[in-house]
Amino acid sequence: MADSLKKVEILNDSNEWNSIPFMELKKGAIFRIFNNDGQMIGDKNGNPIFIAEEDAFVHDGKNTIKYESYSGDRLGVKKDDETEKGS
Repeated sequence: MADSLKKVEILNDSNEWNSIPFMELKKGAIFRIFNNDGQMIGDKNGNPIFIAEEDAFVHDGKNTIKYESYSGDRLGVKKDDETEKGS
């Protein structure tokens, strides 16, 4: 996922979304991201909430983040398990 997108928000300790610069995404952050039209980006299943697997980094000249798809809120976050969906 690259930073050519318009907006990144992380979920804070008060369960509120706060905008941050893309490169401030840190490992473990629960985040959502929006394209230039303001539309929330989702995974292949439409889930728009992600968790950073590591800090944002630069790869081939582009700001990048490795992530997993998550659903739910901070208190009851459930991981999307891709291995169970194929059966």
